[in-house]
Amino acid sequence: MVSIPVSQHQGGLRAHRSQGAVMNTDGVLGTRAIFFCTLLLLLSGCATTQKLSDDDRRKIATVRINSAVQKAPEMFYMGPGAGVFILFGAIGGAALAAASAEPAKAIQDFAEKNGIFIEKIAFEEIDAAIRQSGKLKVLNSGEPTDAVVNVIVYHYGFAIPHGFSSRLGPVIGIRCEMVDAAGKVLGTAYDFVVKSPVQTMTLEEMRDDPTRIASAWRAAAKLVAGNIAREFGYGGSSPQPAVAAIAPPAASAAAPAAPATHVMASTQTSASREGMPAAGSQWVYGFIDRQFGRRPIDVTVRAERVAGTSVDEAVISGRPSAQETQRSVSAGESRFFTHRLADDAELTEFAPYFLAANGEKASTLAITAAGYPVGAGNPSWITQTQPPTWEQVTVPAGTFKALRLEISGKRARSPFSSIVTYRFKVRIWYAPEVQRYVKLEHMEWLSDRQASDVVVELVKFSPPS
Repeated sequence: MVSIPVSQHQGGLRAHRSQGAVMNTDGVLGTRAIFFCTLLLLLSGCATTQKLSDDDRRKIATVRINSAVQKAPEMFYMGPGAGVFILFGAIGGAALAAASAEPAKAIQDFAEKNGIFIEKIAFEEIDAAIRQSGKLKVLNSGEPTDAVVNVIVYHYGFAIPHGFSSRLGPVIGIRCEMVDAAGKVLGTAYDFVVKSPVQTMTLEEMRDDPTRIASAWRAAAKLVAGNIAREFGYGGSSPQPAVAAIAPPAASAAAPAAPATHVMASTQTSASREGMPAAGSQWVYGFIDRQFGRRPIDVTVRAERVAGTSVDEAVISGRPSAQETQRSVSAGESRFFTHRLADDAELTEFAPYFLAANGEKASTLAITAAGYPVGAGNPSWITQTQPPTWEQVTVPAGTFKALRLEISGKRARSPFSSIVTYRFKVRIWYAPEVQRYVKLEHMEWLSDRQASDVVVELVKFSPPS
């Protein structure tokens, strides 16, 4: 393969041509809201379905998946710049011809030159999902069947997860029609993925290893196909992906395990305000994506400076050599904080030092949660907080008596609620010994399905030496 230098490009954004709109931006894309606003036009047109009736479902014993898959005429791309053709289009000595190529076409041509076709992937995953249900006999082409499933890939490509990213994840939307022998449509179903179910990648990684393209599209298509099969009534409950989580230490059969000695020592360190951690305190968490089963991420938080209830933190995620980012947290505020991690993951925390800042009165406070991400043009959240309760919780760092908070939020549904989060729930457990939370669970829902399920658990706490 010809070695192609990587250059810097302006940020770019365009709507799909089938919608008759083109939009460009100069510089770096600012927020995830831009991404979602663009996809509203692309996905909302497929939001109507015709439910397969119970009577028709009983009549269908055999089915064939139509291998002639239809797909959108153009691949969707929302990435770090329109000059991506330099990476892909110049392969094979066609640098001059590629000078006028668009990013989406450059990537699609590169994929197809490497034998990667989205229509083939979609067919295979829909076929596998229906077969695995065990509720229908799937026959091969040429054999008479009770029904045929036509597959339409109405949206596919790659997109950045937020405006500050240079990494790409797969997006895909599939619509299926089940028709009888006379061609009558008996039922339709669709689903889509816009949040990457796999580790995101750079353009360079995509170019150097085209199998990443195939793996990303297949992972997204597999999720979509499973949901479509269930919507037709030919699937079971949604399986939970296997997650390589760190197993908590075994507890004694005689009594609950006590927190580790190094955890207890933290209460002896000094801080600028009673109950608050001292500068130099460090927490290591495991960030686990239970929705998509991506590899766990290590997140290290270090208190650089503590003044009253204000904490200046350094946060590092991923490899130990990864770059640190800085942020300031006002521990006395009952609000959410969002932080970007390695692999384009996103951590949403609520008042990390809530118990440390409020002490004994924390369990009696009436909490009004603020700051949950809204998104441009979306309705505001109405939040509800359950009364705090004390309970025992076990995480990799040990077993703790912790104060648990549960916060949920809803907002009015918009016409585009099928791709915009409208409900969330956050649970947090705070332990006095570590002066921060030891466990956090964060879940989000779209109009009719769960969109995210994240758990964060304390792996190690180190007081200042």
